[in-house]
Amino acid sequence: MARISLTASVALAAPGGRNRNRLRPASHGVADFRLRSPGGPQSRCHRPAPFPALTGGDDGFHFAPEVEPVELTWRLLNTGGLVRAGKLELFTRYRKAPLWSRELSREELLQGEHRWAWDGRVPKSETFPDGVVTVEHSPYKLKLTLQGSGLAQAPVAWTFFHVLVAGVDLELGEPRVLSRPRDRELTQSLKRLPAPGEKAEIRLVGNVFKTKPSEMSDDTDHQLHRKHWGNGPELPLFARAWLKDSRGNRVDAPKALGRVRFLWDWEDETEAIEHHAPTARAFLKHALDRHCSTSQPKGDNAHRDVGGKRGAPSLAVFPRQAGYAPQAEPRDGAFPFRVTPCNKRGWAAYSRPGPQGRSRDARAWCSSPPASRETPGESPCSLPTTAAGMAAWCWMWTMMDRCPPPCAPPPASSNPGARSTSPASCARTRAPPGSRSPPYRAISNRPF
Repeated sequence: MARISLTASVALAAPGGRNRNRLRPASHGVADFRLRSPGGPQSRCHRPAPFPALTGGDDGFHFAPEVEPVELTWRLLNTGGLVRAGKLELFTRYRKAPLWSRELSREELLQGEHRWAWDGRVPKSETFPDGVVTVEHSPYKLKLTLQGSGLAQAPVAWTFFHVLVAGVDLELGEPRVLSRPRDRELTQSLKRLPAPGEKAEIRLVGNVFKTKPSEMSDDTDHQLHRKHWGNGPELPLFARAWLKDSRGNRVDAPKALGRVRFLWDWEDETEAIEHHAPTARAFLKHALDRHCSTSQPKGDNAHRDVGGKRGAPSLAVFPRQAGYAPQAEPRDGAFPFRVTPCNKRGWAAYSRPGPQGRSRDARAWCSSPPASRETPGESPCSLPTTAAGMAAWCWMWTMMDRCPPPCAPPPASSNPGARSTSPASCARTRAPPGSRSPPYRAISNRPF
């Protein structure tokens, strides 16, 4: 067994005295160390072996930094005043160096219990740009280390806590962040995203004119729609992330999001084509099955080979945005937040959160396919209706569809010089799966 050298001053008995002066070595250590929510849950205290484990508390303790104050409590054994220094250190996974540290004062090292009111604030740094602990680096390990002389009884203790996202809500963004007036008008006409189970429509101007008979049987109308609408109208989708406080309530704590990334994904649900005429149904089945087993994302959205978005890079759905520094009012015609493609999921995109707890993310595009032959005057496509947030990820519903050239063109006019028009097309927002699917497609959210 290892020997420990200790120095002590002991009173000697007087000559002839019968009293005994017993030596009890002075010691120091951490008796308890944990985070507490006033009147609520608390974290669990850990100490190294062979010191006995303490009961009570939960390693899943979480709180909402900045908006929910908690108490860091510790109880010290320091009867002989042997503790010279103490330090608090904050760690995250996969990093040996602490993210933050704080030296304890002399008063905080005395024998007994100490309380420190803390709402998650730390000095501003590259790791914590807003001066609070964030979702980005959660979970955390908070550690207390003592240094002193004499016999050490558990000079180290630690506890764990989390900063969690409670959910993500989608909302329609401000029209002013869009650069084209026509997209602003469409956003204003929509007013809000439909609630689950609701439907909404956005009317797209689709005046298509044909000047010769051959254009009645080719894809001229498709090309004209593409020339006018490109990948489709731009609609700003904003995601508001809510954090979870110690009692499980949703609270707005935007600074605690930090620089966590939001993943925007899309997938098309299976198309309902049974209501089409046999010839049109056969054509649609052939087009929708094109490269279905080898392209991403899954679903039967038209493949990019025939003008669709399945197999296309994320820019076709979530255009890259440079963003700009947060300010009181958004700039006109400039998207305020940074959006970048996802490297592995090439059809998806990442974005960063911003002020007021919103991640004003990728502008979701809703394309304008040619008018359906089965439903004259309409060219439906879907917009997001719901979102599910898991940790830092943002799941969105959207529909980014481009229909292939029409399969059943109308008969050519007997007058070669006559011009025909296709009625205005419309973009249709739709409810979650379960209701009847309109002639093109919507998407479903899937786990990452």
